[in-house]
Amino acid sequence: MVIARTDGRSVRGALTVTTGNVDMVAGTLDIQDGGAVTQATNRTTGVTLSNYSGKVTTTATSLAAVTIVTHTVTNTLVAATDNIIITKVSGDADTSASVSAVASGSFSVSLRNNHASAADTTAFVYNFALIKSAIT
Repeated sequence: MVIARTDGRSVRGALTVTTGNVDMVAGTLDIQDGGAVTQATNRTTGVTLSNYSGKVTTTATSLAAVTIVTHTVTNTLVAATDNIIITKVSGDADTSASVSAVASGSFSVSLRNNHASAADTTAFVYNFALIKSAIT
């Protein structure tokens, strides 16, 4: 089956493809269920944001050189089989982030200050996108 729309109209409701592929030749995948949250207290303090995409801003508390800290993002939409993509928006050039765990209802993000001697005292900001997945 081929669905070809060139008039800007959209498909409303669920679109299920049981076999084959979904190919996007050109255009933008737009996840419009976004939100934002700012971390309180310190860099290990968890945040709650139940959206398919969002922006997380951490505190600017000191992160020592060559140190990793982890915080949990509670998100009721996440299943243990899902994939989380994160992208750094801003923060110290030497600090990086990665998803370190995914569980039902949450995911964990680890921040690492890669500098050999200097602490990071800037707020780290990252975007995330939730991709629903199933493992059968």
